Amino acid sequence: MDTIKTKISYWYMRYLLVTELFMVDTWERKLFHVITLLLLLVLSLFNHILVLGAIKYIRVLCFLNFFGSELKAQSTTHDALLPEL
Repeated sequence: MDTIKTKISYWYMRYLLVTELFMVDTWERKLFHVITLLLLLVLSLFNHILVLGAIKYIRVLCFLNFFGSELKAQSTTHDALLPEL
């Protein structure tokens, strides 16, 4: 348990040295961490909602473009699911 604590403190100190946060006050460091975490949270939310949604939409369009006519020929009962291409 003690070795894990020393490794974490070692990597945290390396992080502070690389980002040069060791030179600022404690409240500024905490503010920087909060802003960074909020930025990462917003970017991950953007990625989850918009980018993955767009990829899903493009995959459905490609599937319908390639196999839409074959699916429409096989079944005429699901006309509402297959838009005209």
